[in-house]
Amino acid sequence: RQVRSILTDEYGGLWFGTKGDGLLHLPDYHEAVGNPLGRAMVYSPGEKQVMSSYIKWNHEFHVYKLAQSRYMDGFWIGAGNPGLFYYSFRDDAVHSVEYSSGRPVIEIHDIYEENDSVLYAVTAVDGFYKMVLEKKGGTINVRQQKRYHFFHEQREIMMFYPMLAEGDSILWLGSREKGLVRFDKRTEEYQVISLKEKLRKSVDDILSLYRTEDGKMYVGTTSGLVCLSFCGKKIEATYIGREQGLLNDMIHGIQEDGNGFLWLGTNRGLIKYNPKNGSSHDYYYSAGVQIGEFSDDAYYQCPYTGRLFFGGIDGLLYLDKEVATAPEFYPNILLRKLMIGRKEVNLGDYYTDGGKA
Repeated sequence: RQVRSILTDEYGGLWFGTKGDGLLHLPDYHEAVGNPLGRAMVYSPGEKQVMSSYIKWNHEFHVYKLAQSRYMDGFWIGAGNPGLFYYSFRDDAVHSVEYSSGRPVIEIHDIYEENDSVLYAVTAVDGFYKMVLEKKGGTINVRQQKRYHFFHEQREIMMFYPMLAEGDSILWLGSREKGLVRFDKRTEEYQVISLKEKLRKSVDDILSLYRTEDGKMYVGTTSGLVCLSFCGKKIEATYIGREQGLLNDMIHGIQEDGNGFLWLGTNRGLIKYNPKNGSSHDYYYSAGVQIGEFSDDAYYQCPYTGRLFFGGIDGLLYLDKEVATAPEFYPNILLRKLMIGRKEVNLGDYYTDGGKA
């Protein structure tokens, strides 16, 4: 089923999580384009199958987030119910995280690893958590957990998808329908930022977050792309949507290539957007992109190769860092208006004699 999370490992493998069929692994994926199923495996907690002979599990395993760990030989898995697992390269298996106290956190859509014993997680049903871990006897246990409560206009914000770390103290949380939350881990203070109030547009339903090298933050929403610029404590917001030329304004994922272009995964193809001049180029079925609709959570940049990944409802694609392989499509140009200076002139007066140019 649809791809909802992506990760690459240092051994050349590609991992991706699905909405229901669990976790998939393609070893040496870039060398196996012609025959990707050769040694591919499908994982569920405590179980695995060869992908080419996969038989549907008797339970659902929704994998929304894969996050490489800096402190163990494996990665964290944000899932449905229960919501926290980890994969270990040591025994090639998916394991459940145990809980000493409190109930398991569910529907985890993003994970931030603070250190070897602290995780932060955002969920789609129950808000934002800090979990203190204990590792012993080959298992990982949540020894203590804290749920934070954020309010806007007297209503608690419970549903989050993306999370973005800034420096060593700030976490940005993208909520569904309630805007951005800026959380300071040191002081545990928070600020709710309504993009709707800033722009007078319905852009508080957030699906994706991305920070560029020049310090700007791009926010993908269900109603367009928002660019945030920071000057001290002042935040300026700019809106980019259909009226600015975007093919689609449902922005599921955002990544930046080696040329400074932003690639936007939407529910009607892929958009290449140029932040310098505001131009955009669309890629969808007619232009060689074989995925019609991209998914929430499924956007990723490989830290080893710089490749950009986008997952969708019927597969995933990747682009090389320099995007030399991106399909180009040049439609016929139809001229509708000609301006010289600020004055509109008659197009017919400026064609060559044969009317060809």
